Amino acid sequence: MSDSSPTPRSVTRRTRVSWGSRLGDAFKGIVIGLVLVVVGLVLLFWNEGRAVQTARSLAEAGSVVVSVNAGEVDAAREGELIHLVGPLDVPEPVADPEFEVSAEAAKLVRTVEMYQWEEERRTETRTQTGGSEERVTTYEYRPVWSDREIDSSRFELAAEHRNPPKPYGNREILAENARIGAFGVGDQVLRLLTADRDLPVDRGLAEGLADRFERPVSVSDGRLLVAQDPGNPQIGDLRISFAAAPTSEISVVGRQTGNRIGPYQTQAGDAILMAQSGTVPADAMIRAAERENTLMTWGLRLVGAAAIFFGFVMVFRPIAVVGDVIPFVGRLLRGGIGLVAGVATLVLAPLVIALAWLAYRPLIAVLVVVLGLAAAFGLQQLLARRAAEAEAAEPKDAQEGAG
Repeated sequence: MSDSSPTPRSVTRRTRVSWGSRLGDAFKGIVIGLVLVVVGLVLLFWNEGRAVQTARSLAEAGSVVVSVNAGEVDAAREGELIHLVGPLDVPEPVADPEFEVSAEAAKLVRTVEMYQWEEERRTETRTQTGGSEERVTTYEYRPVWSDREIDSSRFELAAEHRNPPKPYGNREILAENARIGAFGVGDQVLRLLTADRDLPVDRGLAEGLADRFERPVSVSDGRLLVAQDPGNPQIGDLRISFAAAPTSEISVVGRQTGNRIGPYQTQAGDAILMAQSGTVPADAMIRAAERENTLMTWGLRLVGAAAIFFGFVMVFRPIAVVGDVIPFVGRLLRGGIGLVAGVATLVLAPLVIALAWLAYRPLIAVLVVVLGLAAAFGLQQLLARRAAEAEAAEPKDAQEGAG
């Protein structure tokens, strides 16, 4: 632990990279760019298949789910997808043995934050005549509370900003032998519940932990604070909080297997198991899962398209580096490469999406292709117009130079 209060600081490094080194790196980047393009295409294709399968699985679940009385097990529903609602019964409190914290809960979540150095890098590049490049990198260091252990050995100024090992990690403790009425509830269901109820700790617990940490332990806002001076945190200080998933009304959708609830395997391919705190109808739970599927689908589409775009940028980057011998030419080429990469992405991404959907939703597949081609045509026209404007400006520039 540091002996003085950590003060944010920054340092700047300037490096010069020759044109030859940049060109060599650009040619090496072609391989990485091709890999990115392939990864993006595969991700898009896989994501569409996943989205269709999940959508069909949820539609199947909505058509067969049956709400049952949680107070009794109906043997006639064996193997079916059922929906039940009831208070969660936990025979014994859930306890964290390392900190002697317990609660009547479905699960107990411990979050351990440590006061650590964090490094932020910002790089600006300036291309010089002849193709060399000056890179100005600023490294900023500031202390932050984080439950993620930050590896300071990779810092530019590692010797001056060392983070100690985190002595305790985050942990999730699940209730044992939990039940909803006559039905047993296993770990798979409990993990789906959200620990959204803060569990304040008392001062008596803090006093008992002081010897373990060899530092004062206090309570601040219901959390344990391991620090010499609570108002002036030092690198290595800890902040430990607890949260619980309540045992009030729980809503579950899953397969009835004997007197237990587990995943239901749909014919479409997905296994269905849902759980939420509160009284939630089955159709509302399925609609929420459909919204999550839509958000995930669009998120992965953006990731795949970005991978394709930046892959093409890397493939064509040597052209821009060659043009950087005259910085103005390099900037023009880089802008053109961006447009070309954008056109290629707008053609390939919708095409792959359409191919993936073709077997399932032919009309949507055709619509996606048409929209993609229209967008690509629009970009191509913009590129052609800019090229024409540049050609028209050349004679005027030449006349002004002669004058």
